Amino acid sequence: FLFQPLYADTIFIKSNLLINYKTPIMKRFLLISIILLQLIQANATRIESTQNGSFLAGTSWAGGVVPSINDTAVIKNSHTINMIYGQSVSVRALTVLQGGTYYASGGSIAVEDSINNMGTILLQSTGVITVNGLAGKGITNSGYMQIGYGTYVSIGQNYLCNRKFENTGDLLVNP
Repeated sequence: FLFQPLYADTIFIKSNLLINYKTPIMKRFLLISIILLQLIQANATRIESTQNGSFLAGTSWAGGVVPSINDTAVIKNSHTINMIYGQSVSVRALTVLQGGTYYASGGSIAVEDSINNMGTILLQSTGVITVNGLAGKGITNSGYMQIGYGTYVSIGQNYLCNRKFENTGDLLVNP
């Protein structure tokens, strides 16, 4: 367990640090932390593709809103979303549905949680995918993923461990 109660008003954390959660400072810290977590979760939305086009074009996405760091970008069936050289974007998560395609030719996407591919992901030229998720997060591929020559796929920055690349689909590397 991360937290182990020692006394009625003290919490023991694995780092051997005792924290009295009844002090005004700790009460404020805990309250602010809970509020911030709720705000982050409340701002996270699922934004689906509406047609073929550039990842950075509002016309490619529902409501004309380009997915950003708090959003899950969903590429729907029969839609191809492109990232070209020099373009970059950061999203919470990327989901490519069956029949959908994410195509990066020199573009870069940073994903803060995970990628779930049931469709097609094509990385060409100098395309980049970076996944920064927590332990147990990473890339799940049950569709088709092609990682071409000169591309870069990174799962887990900052030397954190227990990330995953789970492949039950087709994976072609360096064609």
